[in-house]
Amino acid sequence: GGWREARVVQRRDKEVVVAYKDKGVMRQDTISVPSPLLRVPGETQSGFTPLMCACTLDHSESAADISKELLAAGASAHQQDSDGYSALHWAAMAGHVEVVQQLVAAQSVSVDQRAESGDTALIIAARCGHAGAVAALVGAGADVTAVNKDMQTALQVAAKEAVSVDGAGNAVMAAPAVPSSAPSAGSVAKAAVVDLLLRADRRLRTLVLHHAEEEEGGGKESSAARVATQRYAPDQIEVSDDVEPAALAVIEAVHSPDYIAHAQTGQGAWRASLRGAGAVCRAVDEVVSGQHRNALCLGTSGGHAAPPHLQAAQEELNGSNGNGGHRR
Repeated sequence: GGWREARVVQRRDKEVVVAYKDKGVMRQDTISVPSPLLRVPGETQSGFTPLMCACTLDHSESAADISKELLAAGASAHQQDSDGYSALHWAAMAGHVEVVQQLVAAQSVSVDQRAESGDTALIIAARCGHAGAVAALVGAGADVTAVNKDMQTALQVAAKEAVSVDGAGNAVMAAPAVPSSAPSAGSVAKAAVVDLLLRADRRLRTLVLHHAEEEEGGGKESSAARVATQRYAPDQIEVSDDVEPAALAVIEAVHSPDYIAHAQTGQGAWRASLRGAGAVCRAVDEVVSGQHRNALCLGTSGGHAAPPHLQAAQEELNGSNGNGGHRR
C-alpha cells in the first residue's frame, strides 16, 4: 500500500528521489537512472514492476509524473505480471488518463494486449467505470468488439451495473442487477461508459428494421418504430426502413409450395411478408458481419392465415396439448 502515496521529490542527473508512505511513515528511496530495476520485473514473485506500481497510485498527477520518469529511463511498458496484466491494464484500472496516453505512445505498446483472463485495458476501464480512460483507449484505436474469456465485451461489462439518472438524481434506466433505490456513483459512472462506447462505434448499437409495406397495412410498424425511438437514445439504436423484399428462392428454402401458393392469394399480405423476410435476412447479415451487435425486426404476420390443412393440423396439435382446441 505504500506505493499508492508516492511522488517524485527530486530529480538529479542520474538519480530520481521518490518519497512514499510505508506503514504510516514517509520514506524516501533513490533510484539510479538508468537502473536495471526499471526494465525487469521487481522483486515480487508476481512480476510486478516499478512502472506497474506507478500506474496504481491514487493520485493521477503523481502516477503520470513517475510513469514518465520511468519510461524515459527505459522501463518496459510491455512487461506483464503473472496474471498477464501490463502497466496499461493497471493504468486503465486506476483510471489515469494521462498515464494511459503515455503508455500507448511508448514503445509501440499494443492497446489490445490481453491478460490471462482475456481482458484488454478497454474492458478493464469499462468494468471500473472510468470514462476518461475508455475515451483515451478508444481514441488510440482499441477494439471495442474484443471479448474476454467470459465472452464479454467492454460494453457488456459496463452495462451489467450501469444506471442512468435524471437531473434530480433519480434512476431512470437500470439493469436487472441494480436495485431501484438511489443509484451508486459507480453505476452512474458505468452508464457514462456505456453512452461513450455506443457513441464511439455504430457496431455496438441495436439495428431496428421496419418497412413501409406494414405501415400501409395499419400503421403498426410506424408506431412501433416511433416507440423505439422514444424509448431509446439515438446512440443506443439505429432505426432503418431500408429493407428489400426477400427473393422467392429464400422463401422456398423455408416454406412448402402449398404454403407459398396460399400466401400469394393476398397480394398486400404477400408483399408485406416478403418485406418482413427481407428484414430478417438483412438483420442476420448485419449481425454476422459484425456491423451491429444485434438487431430487431418489427413486423407482423402479414395478415394471411395458414392453409386449411395446416390450420387443422395446428388445431389438432393444440388439442393434444390440453389447449381445448384453441389456437395459440
